[in-house]
Amino acid sequence: MTALRRRGLRVALLGPDGAGKSTLTAALGEDFYFPVRLFYGGLYPATGATQGRSVPGLGLARRLVRLRGRSVAARYQQLRGRLALFDRYPYDAMLSPSGAAGRAGRLRRWLLARACARPDLTILLDLPADVAFARKREHSIDALEAQQRRYRELTARLGNVAVVDAAKSPGEVRRSVSALIWRRYGDKAIRR
Repeated sequence: MTALRRRGLRVALLGPDGAGKSTLTAALGEDFYFPVRLFYGGLYPATGATQGRSVPGLGLARRLVRLRGRSVAARYQQLRGRLALFDRYPYDAMLSPSGAAGRAGRLRRWLLARACARPDLTILLDLPADVAFARKREHSIDALEAQQRRYRELTARLGNVAVVDAAKSPGEVRRSVSALIWRRYGDKAIRR
């Protein structure tokens, strides 16, 4: 076990709204064998702050600095043997935009998607739109179906993404994700 703790993992949880990312990260943070540090890797702060919109590019710069800072903090935790677990990840910038995007928009998304180092393990929590809607009535079923479709397309583009059926009970999802994390720890130990 000491050999496994030499360097922790960086795990990114992706999925549409209502997939249970926040619930899962909190549960893993409480009961995973190794110490866990939780990070929010979403593109926009949870507070919905609008600072920096008056100066072109300032909001993007702040976002990049915030995400890069979290990436560095996660790396530090990994070096200390901890599991760095991300609720969302800047990969969300690679989701197909809902509106027209020019060259500046594509550059912005490219920069944001690469603001954090590549995770050791990326997991998509996938579930039907009607289940997501029943859990969190923030978006319409049509909007959730579009989110689900974009996440599946992103998964195909990224490659090497584990997909977990998030429609199962929270306990089953937690066990599935824990097994994937342990498998990745095992892979790392074998490669040494």
